[in-house]
Amino acid sequence: MVRFRLPLAAALALTAGAAWADLGREELQVLEGAKLTIADAVSRIETAAGGKAVDVEFEANDGRGQYEVKVVSSDDVHTHKIDATTGEVLDTDKALFSEMFNRLKPEAVSGARTSLTQAIAMAERQAGGRVIDAEVDDEDGRIQYEMTVVGPDGNTQELTLDDGTGQLAADD
Repeated sequence: MVRFRLPLAAALALTAGAAWADLGREELQVLEGAKLTIADAVSRIETAAGGKAVDVEFEANDGRGQYEVKVVSSDDVHTHKIDATTGEVLDTDKALFSEMFNRLKPEAVSGARTSLTQAIAMAERQAGGRVIDAEVDDEDGRIQYEMTVVGPDGNTQELTLDDGTGQLAADD
C-alpha cells in the first residue's frame, strides 16, 4: 500500500519556499484513474454517516485507488474506506473520538465555519491540482485544514487553511 504523506526527513530536506516533492508515476496513474474525487468521497460518507469529516486520504493499493474518510458523529469516529473508481464502501470501523484525537474536540469540528469539502475545493483551485490528503486540526484553539495537493506533473504541495481567517497558505 502506498500512502501519500511526505516523510519527515523529506519535508525537512525541502528548501524554504519549495514545498513541492515528487509523486511516483504509478501512484499518479492510479490517482488519474480515480473516477470519484476526494471531495465526492467526503460528501458521500458525511451524508451516509450523518457527521462531519475530519480526515481523508487517498491510497493506492495493488494498482487500485481508495479513500479513507474519518467522520465525527457524536463522540464516535467512523472510518470508511471507499473505492475511488466504483464508490463502493469497502470497510467501516468505529472508535471513540478520544481514542483517535487528543487536541481536536467534536464541538470544534461542528462549529467550524468551513467544511472539509469546502477547504478541499479552495486548495484545489489555488494549487491547480487534486487534494490527496486533508485533515482538520486544532492549533491553539483554532481550526485549521492541512492538505496535500498533487499537480499534473506529480509534484505535491502542502497547504493550510485557517478556518478563522479564511487564509489559505503554502506550508514552508
